[in-house]
Amino acid sequence: MAQVLSELDDQTEQGGADGDPERAVELAADAMQIARTITDPLEQGYGSAEIEVARAVAAAGDHELAEQIARTVPNPHGQAQALADVAKAVAEAGDHEQAEQIARTLTEPHGQAQALAGVARAVAEAGDHERAEQIVRTLTDPYEQVGALAGVAGAAAQAGDHERAAGLAAEAEQIARTLTDPYQQVGALTGVARAVAAAGDHERAEQIASTLTDPVDQTWALIHVAQVVGPPQAGHLLGMAFALGLFRTKRSPLVVRRAGPGRLRGFARRCR
Repeated sequence: MAQVLSELDDQTEQGGADGDPERAVELAADAMQIARTITDPLEQGYGSAEIEVARAVAAAGDHELAEQIARTVPNPHGQAQALADVAKAVAEAGDHEQAEQIARTLTEPHGQAQALAGVARAVAEAGDHERAEQIVRTLTDPYEQVGALAGVAGAAAQAGDHERAAGLAAEAEQIARTLTDPYQQVGALTGVARAVAAAGDHERAEQIASTLTDPVDQTWALIHVAQVVGPPQAGHLLGMAFALGLFRTKRSPLVVRRAGPGRLRGFARRCR
């Protein structure tokens, strides 16, 4: 299976006219045959192999076949995951309307929300911020909407539309503050802080990160913001993160693992 998927990845890297669509279809058929021989009840029940094949085929450019494979995944959650990945690949390929249609065929609410959020981000990154915003506003799950708003805000900021980015980030923060699940709120506010920083309001991003009460969460949020702002402001943020003292305690491995040791070393070098 791994060898077949690796060759499918090669087809993806070649892409366009240099790729071989017929070979990609053959590889997908081979992978599906192998998937059907899997006897592990957990993998078989969830459809992990089919999900991997659908992803690889979508990345190789055969979106219709990828969607067909995704719909063969036996587990509803697994199928939702596969279709969300296919929808995102279709959106990244430029067919935004088809991507949205695929996402909206999902009947499981959480799966549909995730799929639409992924499509919205891809549409925003392609430059159609207005359409991306429209898609986000159809999401009814507050947590998913916060993440999608932050993603669109980041894309708008990268494109230079800082006014739109700031407005979306502010709206995302308002919604994030209403979340009652503490883990969801931490994740949402970290994403919002990053989006606010991308929109250019570094001071506000720092303030949002500093409102997180758990030192590990606050450290992680500050590192996320530092990633966006770059030196010299990043040096100040990393100084705040180190001042929390977690790098000298039993919890330091958790912070380093979440941040990534390579990322921390890179920041330290750039901020000297």
